[in-house]
Amino acid sequence: MVWYLSMLIFILAGNAAAALAAPTWDLGCHGHDGLGSTASHLLQRTSRMLRSASARDAILQGNEIWGCGSLQIPEVPPLVAAPLRNITWLHFPKAGTSFLATIWNYACSRRMALDLAVSPRAVPGCEQCYDVALMDRYPPDDYCEEGFLSQNFSTQHRPVTSSAVQSDELKVIGMFRRPSQRLISAFHDSCHASGLAEDQYKVLMQECGPNGKNSAGCYARFPGIAGCMSRMLTGGFCAETQFAESSFDGGKAHLEEAIAMVKEMAFVGLTEYWDLSICLFQRMFGGTVNAAQLVDFHEGDSHQDQLYDETQLMGFVDEVDEAIYQAASDRFHELVQ
Repeated sequence: MVWYLSMLIFILAGNAAAALAAPTWDLGCHGHDGLGSTASHLLQRTSRMLRSASARDAILQGNEIWGCGSLQIPEVPPLVAAPLRNITWLHFPKAGTSFLATIWNYACSRRMALDLAVSPRAVPGCEQCYDVALMDRYPPDDYCEEGFLSQNFSTQHRPVTSSAVQSDELKVIGMFRRPSQRLISAFHDSCHASGLAEDQYKVLMQECGPNGKNSAGCYARFPGIAGCMSRMLTGGFCAETQFAESSFDGGKAHLEEAIAMVKEMAFVGLTEYWDLSICLFQRMFGGTVNAAQLVDFHEGDSHQDQLYDETQLMGFVDEVDEAIYQAASDRFHELVQ
């Protein structure tokens, strides 16, 4: 069956208070009226997160017109009839902390509209903690529907295991980012290396950080860094602590299992198609889209609206994670076609 995708343009009207109180758009199923285009047409448009403070203010205060892709499926019910339960977020580092707004909008706003436009600096002592700030404003035990989030739901960079997913114990969802872009972003975020032993992280900073080569290519080649997604999809941390440098294979040993896991995930989105991914999530599992879901509340100090210049990697290619990203991209395109 061919699914159709068209752009619905919505005007978020009213003042800031009104916009924040109920900034939602209907993504119901409509019959094909000849105005839509196929999904592949929209996929040619690289969607983006809204980055700057002015853009953020505009969408939240209703001073701009923004489009949201809505799946058009003639006389077909939503893709998933039952609510998504036991949600586990596979949160790859530098792959969209703001996705928590979508999770909270889905799992925690059924009894009341939530103001998801929380400052990442709302928590004392943390400059970039949108996830902590949002959960502090809306604690899951008080706001989230029972059973929607997994018992050990976390916003941290925790891995998943195939046994938990295949047993239907967890419903894993996540956003994937192009490995080269994710690596450069991680380098600019103090050589982010979740899971790396403290002594090895110190060596990483000495060799590749500001007081060393200050090089994204050096960072990407450091033993334990490449293959982050392959490890997190198969029960390991993003960075792999090395006991012998010669033993590091960049995640190759996990590649086949990791690709199989991508196919088992309940939802796969791409940061490069952020707005389409958000609307796809709502179309698959129901509900409405909150304007704040299209805003990047967690941009780092080195953030830029355009893609990073990948020559910073000095020719390095994370071959394992590139293969996994391709599998995720294929899955994503299957969902929207």
